[in-house]
Amino acid sequence: MSEIWIESKTLAGRYMVSSLGRIKRMAHVSTTLSGITKSYPERLIQRAKSKDYPRIILKVDGKAKAYLVHRLVAEMFVPNPNDLPCINHKDGDKSNPHPENLEWCTHQENMAHAAATGLSDCAVPVQSAKHGLGMWFPSLESAVRHTGVSKPCICAAAKKRQKTAGGMVWDYAASGMFFGDLLGEEAA
Repeated sequence: MSEIWIESKTLAGRYMVSSLGRIKRMAHVSTTLSGITKSYPERLIQRAKSKDYPRIILKVDGKAKAYLVHRLVAEMFVPNPNDLPCINHKDGDKSNPHPENLEWCTHQENMAHAAATGLSDCAVPVQSAKHGLGMWFPSLESAVRHTGVSKPCICAAAKKRQKTAGGMVWDYAASGMFFGDLLGEEAA
């Protein structure tokens, strides 16, 4: 695949974004407050070190700011006709900012994808068992609302960092999972 570069309007026309997820500063001339003119050559920008999503630090309008590489790529190369707020990595790999791996989505769709691929630490849906009775919740937030058990406690129990939360055993439910699966029973 050949690399395509597009000038970013988001970045004050000073930077270009590539289809391979690279960012470069465009050549430009700048004059300081003291009247000195300086030429800056075109230059590739190195990504900032991060355990999370790859990001770069760019100076726009005189201020340094961190930008997520995948968001810049999606804004330039992935159509967003429905004005959706989130960007999903189809393959679940945060370090893969190629346009064919990115898609615009809602917050809900992004969370559902994270849950389905095992990427979310506190994925939805969740379920609990107490005294042999099962409860299934469509989301972590729903479980918090209905049980009064805090989100961090439910997550810790579901991740097996602690045995119970609110006196209940918790687990992440797979789509279509029968509650007996949590209790070690067969579906009827």
